[in-house]
This record gives sequence, structure tokens and C-alpha cells, in this order.
Amino acid sequence: MHILVIGGAGAFGSFYAKQFHDYGFEVSILDTEEARAKELSEKYSLNIFDGKDYSKFDIVVVSVQNEEAIKAIKKVAPLLSGGTLLVDFCSVKSAVVKELSSLKKTGLELASIHPMHGPRVSSIAGVPVVCIPIVSGEKLLAIQKFFQSNATNLFSSTAKEHDTTLAVVQGLTHYSQFVSAGVIKELGINVKDTVHFGSPNYSLFLSLMSRVVLQNPELYAQIQLSNPYNKKVRKIFSSKAKEFEKICLKGNSAELSNMIIEESKLFKDPEAFLFEGDKVIDAANYVISILKNGVGKRFLLENMLTHSFHYGTIKEVSGNDLVLIERHSEKKLCMPKLRVATKKELYVWRKKNLAQKHLDYSFLVPNECDAKSILNAISFIKEARFEIIDQFSGPSIPFGKKSISIKACFFEDDDKKIIDEKVRSTLLGLGFVFR
Repeated sequence: MHILVIGGAGAFGSFYAKQFHDYGFEVSILDTEEARAKELSEKYSLNIFDGKDYSKFDIVVVSVQNEEAIKAIKKVAPLLSGGTLLVDFCSVKSAVVKELSSLKKTGLELASIHPMHGPRVSSIAGVPVVCIPIVSGEKLLAIQKFFQSNATNLFSSTAKEHDTTLAVVQGLTHYSQFVSAGVIKELGINVKDTVHFGSPNYSLFLSLMSRVVLQNPELYAQIQLSNPYNKKVRKIFSSKAKEFEKICLKGNSAELSNMIIEESKLFKDPEAFLFEGDKVIDAANYVISILKNGVGKRFLLENMLTHSFHYGTIKEVSGNDLVLIERHSEKKLCMPKLRVATKKELYVWRKKNLAQKHLDYSFLVPNECDAKSILNAISFIKEARFEIIDQFSGPSIPFGKKSISIKACFFEDDDKKIIDEKVRSTLLGLGFVFR
């Protein structure tokens, strides 16, 4: 299927344009940021749509901010062919679902989808995705299958249920973080200095706050003001803050404690909620633990702030600082900012940036011996990848035997001597004779 992502050069739109492309859809993007669109097109093999023929698309995804989404839907809907799916990715649904619902008699498939994440995620595995079907058909099924195949928690809802729930999930969360950031600013405290004193709870608190106030102020402001149910949430928030303040002014710890106990009854399964926090803390500590135990080992590390990669051997770890030997020079990196790249990312990076070398081996085996089985037998040698070059038998080969030639491929920074020793000892141990 051919998908058009309107807003495809934005942070969120470009993320899904790439995800759709990797899944197997043909993807085009349309955006007013033409230079950025061209850059993404070349980077991810996406098409740039010229805005002339909308009829060729099976699915049109509107991935722009709430205020612009309705304008885009009004403009695009009359230009689409019957059966095309028109879907938005807005964060607030009341107005946009009303607009989409007005198109029920046009022959279009219609839906409103909200992937519950920001643009900084690297994968949608496990991410909740809310789907509000309006007019369903095979194109909507295709989009739903895309989300489900990525191990996403996909479920249906209504515009009212979505927005009333998101008034807590987004509205309350964002608003409390705005206020908290304002308090710290008013106190004149340097946030960076507080990190040294930070408990796991404070680290989580600061992480949540930074994700809200740093990523996209315009979007978060729009979400706060667009959802009609946020007003009630803000009013209750202010009221409860004043209520707590009155108790604190009394200096009555028993009364304050009782109020906290009453509110704790909100969590019917407290261990489950505490466990979720434990997982986040353990995940952060796990990465640091890997790096601290990785002295003398090679890693590909991504700086999560700059998205630059560093490849080399860890020399030492001290506090939050890590010293990496990178291209024969030392580089000091801040561990909390680092992400350990996956094995796949490491292989792709090395293939792109390092020279590849190889060693060839020819040896005699019984005729009935399968070459692929030999490759399986030496696959434990992780420093190299192996392939069959040749296999033959003839007058120069002893009766009942055949010659097999294999190639061990590795990168320039792998230890050639160790690889050679492992391959030779393994093949000799299997009873084979080198030619």
C-alpha cells in the first residue's frame, strides 16, 4: 500500500514515515519544510509528494499539530479516492473526530489514532496506541496490523473516553510538571547541582519534567489548551494544592499523614505500581552496571543528547565519567547520557566505518560431510562471519574425500591471530586435514 504522511518532515511524522517504510509500505511525505523533507527522503528512501495527485494513495496520515490537523483534513478529503483511509495522529480527539465524522458519506475509510509516545522513542514495542474507528475497512485493518506486528498495545476507544482519560494522562501530568519547573526556577536553584544529591525518585521526577518542558513547548501548550477536560483538572489541582498547604501550615503531621494514606487508596494494587517504577530505575542502573563492568571491552555508545556515536574500548570508569579509547585517543564521556547500541547497530556501524578483512581455509572432509554443518560447528566464533567459497573432489583429492574452502570475514580491529587460532583448532578438532 502507498501511504502519504502529511507533516512527514516533523519529528513525529518522520518517525512514522520511516516505520511505515521499514514495514514494507511505499511511503511519500508532504511538508512545508522542503529542505528537511528532501534530507529525509534521501536518508530513508522516501518519496516527496508534489501535492498534485492525492488519488494514488491508499492511506493518508495527518501528522501535524491539533490546530493544523482540521485545516489539513478539510483541504485533503475532497481530493482523495473512495476507499482511501484518512487518519490523524492528534493528541486531542474531540474536535478532529467530529470533523472526520462529518465525512462519513464520502466513501472514505476514517479513523483517529493516537500513538502514546513522543518523537524520542526508538521503537514502538509495548507502546499503547489508541484507535477510534469511524468508518472501517481493509485499509484500517492494514494500519492496525502494522501496529500489532510491532508488539504494540493497540486498543479501541471513543473521542470522549480518550479526552477525559488524557486529561489525567497528559493534562495533569504536563500541568504538574509545568508548575514544578516554575517552583524550582522561582527558588533560583541550579538543577544541575541537584543531580548530585538525586535519589532514584528525584531522578525520575526530573526526567519527566525535562521531557515535558524541553521537547516541544508549542505542542505541550496546545495539548493543555485544546483538551476541553483539562480545565477541570487544573481547577482541582489548584484546590488540592491549597488544601495540602493549609494542613502543612497547621504543622499537624498526623493530619497530613492521614491525608496521604487516604489518597494512597487510589492505588488498588500498590505493588504493581511500585514495580513499574522499579523497572525504570533498574533499567537506568543496568546500563551503568554494564559500562562499569565493561573495562577493557569494546562498545558502540550513543550520546542520547547529541545522537552522536562513539566506538572504542573502555579504559576506566570513575563516578559518572567514562574514559573511552577511540581511534587511539582518550575521550571522556558522561555515563548517564549514554546508550549501549544493539548488536545489529554495532554491526551496521562497523560495516560502514571499518575496513573488512578475511582469512581463507581449505581442508579435506569425508564426502558425506555437509559444508553447512561445518559452518554451524564454527559459528561459536563470534569475532568472524563465515561463508563457503568452494567445494570439489577430483583426481588430486584422496578417495572418499572432498575439499571444502571457507572464508572467515572480520573487521580491521578484530584480532586476526585469535580468529585464526580458533578456526584452526576447531577444524583440526573435528578431524579435518588442511590442504
